Amino acid sequence: MSAAIAGNGLACDADTTGNTLLALAGTEQGRKAWPAAADYARDHQDHRGLWTTWTTTSDTVAQDTVAHMVAGILAHAPEEVGVQQAARWLLQQHRGAGRWTADWYVFPGYPAAEIGPVVGWDTVAARSEARTLAATQNGDGGWPAFPGASGSSPAATALAATVLTRSRAGTPQALRRAACFLIESQLDDGTWIEPAPYMCGPRPFLTDVASQAHALTCRGLIDLVRHTAAGPLPSPAV
Repeated sequence: MSAAIAGNGLACDADTTGNTLLALAGTEQGRKAWPAAADYARDHQDHRGLWTTWTTTSDTVAQDTVAHMVAGILAHAPEEVGVQQAARWLLQQHRGAGRWTADWYVFPGYPAAEIGPVVGWDTVAARSEARTLAATQNGDGGWPAFPGASGSSPAATALAATVLTRSRAGTPQALRRAACFLIESQLDDGTWIEPAPYMCGPRPFLTDVASQAHALTCRGLIDLVRHTAAGPLPSPAV
């Protein structure tokens, strides 16, 4: 199990397990890893149907980690590991606080981008998150890395685009402006520069992992391309 999910010499954790299951969905490697991953999921699920990020009694439950576990299980054999309680819990968290939260990234659109797929983009919670994001777009077409940030962030913009396209709550004009920002902020080597550190947890540290921000940004661009209501992506200004 450790070798299959976490790698040699590393303890398993729920977030790595869920994301690995997503990455391996539909592959032979995924089919081989699934039995051990399913055992891990069942063994570490608490009485509420949830998972903590790390295997320790002092750890708290993170909404994004729960969403990743649910998504990973749904991508394989959901009938073998119950996820209904966890999905309901995610919806309850939104009803109680009026928003979703995440422990890994500060980007405002990140919680909805990760939780929306497992509870449904047509839910009241997901559409509420989309409306909030739609109202906070910056004048340059991007979104800030965190509320109050002075500039726009490529990854935050792409995450907002993912939420707005998948929930179908974004207007064509807003999505085109987001696409313009992402295209115009891309460097010649195909990468983007984030204006501030963005990875915050679930332990108290602040750091940057460029490949992760680039992956989130590329996902948002792909969603923009696929979203027919947004029309053709605009050319960068010259």
